[in-house]
Amino acid sequence: MVGVVVLLVAGVALVVMWRWVDSLALADPEKKATTQLEVIKAASGIAIGGGGLFALYLAARRQRTQELELEVRHDELRNRQVELVQRDRTQEHAERTAEVTRLHAEQVAADARHDAAERRLTELYTKAAEQFGSDNVAVQLAGLYGFERLANDHAELRQTVVNVICSLLRMPAPSANDAATMSKSSQVRGAALRILQEHLTQGAGKYWAVGIDLSGARLKNLNLAGCRVEKGLFVESIFVDACDITGLTTAEELNLTGATFEGVLMATQVYIGGALALDDAKFLADVDFGGSGIVGPVSLAETTFSGFTSFAGCRFGGSARCSDSGFFGPVEFTGVTFNDAVEIRSTSFEGEVSFRGTYFEGPTRISDVTFLDEVWFNNSEFTASTPLLSAVQFSSDVWFHGVGLSNGILFHDVWFEGAADLGDCDDAGASDVRARRVPLFQQWPTNWEESEGGDGEWRYFADNAGSRELEFAAVLWNFAQD
Repeated sequence: MVGVVVLLVAGVALVVMWRWVDSLALADPEKKATTQLEVIKAASGIAIGGGGLFALYLAARRQRTQELELEVRHDELRNRQVELVQRDRTQEHAERTAEVTRLHAEQVAADARHDAAERRLTELYTKAAEQFGSDNVAVQLAGLYGFERLANDHAELRQTVVNVICSLLRMPAPSANDAATMSKSSQVRGAALRILQEHLTQGAGKYWAVGIDLSGARLKNLNLAGCRVEKGLFVESIFVDACDITGLTTAEELNLTGATFEGVLMATQVYIGGALALDDAKFLADVDFGGSGIVGPVSLAETTFSGFTSFAGCRFGGSARCSDSGFFGPVEFTGVTFNDAVEIRSTSFEGEVSFRGTYFEGPTRISDVTFLDEVWFNNSEFTASTPLLSAVQFSSDVWFHGVGLSNGILFHDVWFEGAADLGDCDDAGASDVRARRVPLFQQWPTNWEESEGGDGEWRYFADNAGSRELEFAAVLWNFAQD
């Protein structure tokens, strides 16, 4: 349309200018022809200029159209992005909702399973307890084995089950006059002990990591050899016949306070991760702790050992204290290592006592002690503070041959009534030391001098440094503080 208008305008201009030339009535044909040619050029210029304007117009219109199209596309892209974002948000919300729903459903299902399991567990426990309390031995055994199954399947119940079993073993045994009841009780108690032994032994079946409390129980032929417990409590327990705890391991204490061992106690290679309490215990037969290791302190207060007693080869990591006790048979401390303080006081030894090859690595004090038979300290080592023997009576022979003393040794108020070998006790302190005149071997430290006041029966000695009573008192006080 625009092209037609341009051509029309050029044509009109050509006609008007052609007529204008004709109106001039030019006489010269050549000049007229030239003028007409110029008119044609002018009309052509108008046409060409109009075409150019038209082309510019078309270009501008096309550019505008493209811009509008781009704007439309941008709007479409923005709308699309908004739609995508909205869709993503909707999808994310839906997924979150679905996840919350799934987790809730799983929690509800888990709670339902847990409640069902708890109800089942409670039912099983209740049934086992009812059977356990029956008067019928078969039903009692069924309840006992029911508890065992519960403990095997549920580790969190093992300590509870062991507590129940221990409570059974702590119950008083029936009277010996009722043979039938006593026989039934023995069956149940024997089964309970077998369950404990089986599940306290590592590597045999299902091991239970539990502690046991059999305080006050009367235990016949207890066998915990090779077992491991978190801790063992046997306060005032009575062990009938032999007791075997060889190789027993405890993570914490082993408490035998007030216990009575009527038969032999076999306790070699025991490892105790905490304290060993033997206060007021009574060992009526032989006892052997040989080769054992005790991490914590060892306490023997008012303890009675009636037979042969051995701690040979033991290692005591904590302090070892023995007071107001009695040893009525031979005692072996051969090859023992004391890593901490050692105190023996107000105690009597009626049999031979051997400290051969023993290492005393902490403060050592022996006071108010009576040795009625031979005592051997041969090749023992005192590697820390100065050992003190105060108010000690050696009623028989005593031997310190080859003893190692890093800081000397002190003898205060000590009686030697038999043979004595103190020749290796160099620079030993002596205060109120007396020795019976016997026709046997007696060798004293080179720095000891016989004091005046002796008679035909006794000899008195003091070291050549003079009285050391103040030094003794200081040692006693320091030891008490340790």
